[in-house]
Amino acid sequence: MPPHVFALDGARLRYGRFVEGEQSWSMSAYRQVGLGEEAFVPGPLGSSLRDPEWFREPLAELLGTLDSPVIEASLVLPDSWLRLAVVEIEKLPRGAKAREEILRWKLQQIIPFKVEDLRLREMELAQLQNRQGAKRVLIGFGLDQPLSQIEELFAEQGIRIGNLVNQSLATLSAVGHNLRNVELGAVALLTDDGYSLSFTYRGEPLVHRHRPLAGQSIAELPEAMVTRDLNLTRVFLEELLGDVALERVLLVGPEESLAPWSSWLEESFGFPALPLEAQHLSLAGDLSGALMHELAPVLGAAVQRIP
Repeated sequence: MPPHVFALDGARLRYGRFVEGEQSWSMSAYRQVGLGEEAFVPGPLGSSLRDPEWFREPLAELLGTLDSPVIEASLVLPDSWLRLAVVEIEKLPRGAKAREEILRWKLQQIIPFKVEDLRLREMELAQLQNRQGAKRVLIGFGLDQPLSQIEELFAEQGIRIGNLVNQSLATLSAVGHNLRNVELGAVALLTDDGYSLSFTYRGEPLVHRHRPLAGQSIAELPEAMVTRDLNLTRVFLEELLGDVALERVLLVGPEESLAPWSSWLEESFGFPALPLEAQHLSLAGDLSGALMHELAPVLGAAVQRIP
């Protein structure tokens, strides 16, 4: 992937540039600029720009602080803007158009959005031993119109966005080496717009759950609601994998939110969560001024490998 990564949420636009070394990556630039509180209009699937000018000006301001031009870049978006779903399909056609039709039909059965308005991206996953016969496919989807509008604003600055990824998948890429040698691992991601649970099985995505906050802050979530959600997820994993035990959990989020979540995760899964630290990222150099939970998805978009 390109070394340049932008990350966008409703409040800020961030930028990172990363260089790959023999044993680790180094961060050669990290910037952020605030966006107006009303720059984006919240919607049921992500947000859309209220006025392109409210994004155009901050983007130009951020680019003006860089010492080299950006031609190609990745863009990280919140999980509520780019959703993930794992579906099982008995037979998946080889042709791209036919595959997309099948995937859209499958999505229509499980999501409350008009699938014709969505942009899709897919990745086939390995079959599970107790689910033989059906192909498992990870589908990423988001509303095409707001995604295209953001891409066009970058294009005005001469920047091609070649990779769109959500925070969860980008974070998994950044910390994946910590889960590579465990059979069942997990990352719990806490953000301003919700929380996500991503599980990996033998190093590959297995289950993804995202719950938007709906006007609450991550620190105000009722314990009963969260623990019920975690316990339902545990039961689903047991049905999927049998008695495979969770071996490692990384907790990624603002420091003030970690303590209750550490307790809830251990209570539900019987395994203590590890708060994300610099040592969990293969990143060398001066990281002062960067919060680990914000830096991880930006790094992750740069270290992703093209399958």
